[in-house]
Amino acid sequence: MDKKLKITTICVVSMLFLSGCSGEASMEPSSNEPRNMNRAQMEKEYASAIQSLDMPEGVSYPDAPKTPTVDGVKESDVTWQNGAGEADAIIDWNCLWGHEWLKYQGKDQKLATNALNMYKSILDQPAFNKYFDAESFQPVIRENIEKAELGDPSGIKADMQSSCRGDLW
Repeated sequence: MDKKLKITTICVVSMLFLSGCSGEASMEPSSNEPRNMNRAQMEKEYASAIQSLDMPEGVSYPDAPKTPTVDGVKESDVTWQNGAGEADAIIDWNCLWGHEWLKYQGKDQKLATNALNMYKSILDQPAFNKYFDAESFQPVIRENIEKAELGDPSGIKADMQSSCRGDLW
């Protein structure tokens, strides 16, 4: 064997050894790829996120949303993208505070102000910027807040109808 070929072979083998190349493809997603979760994992993510948030007085922490149904698709075949549980928790939490504001708006200023402040605090949640589109979803929430601060409930009412699950209250 030629001396150059021996050195090249040794270098290639050494590089493979040092780089940890095993010849097997990794099943773990890279940090840039979304990871899918099963129902139990999504529920765990949801529970962890929702229990870190303050609920309106007398309101229990809700369960994770039900699995969407599609004809011919078994629930066990449904997966969720990493972060879906946390995003759903933030939506449910915000819906509960929006509902609370609507309930007290014009009736009890102190409770209404507290509820609106909690509704507004979605803007401070890291998940809001991480999971909710900056061009479509975030401006709607900001507009709803601006309207509510002026006493106009139309934005939060529309949000309740379009984004909130009916089983929350």
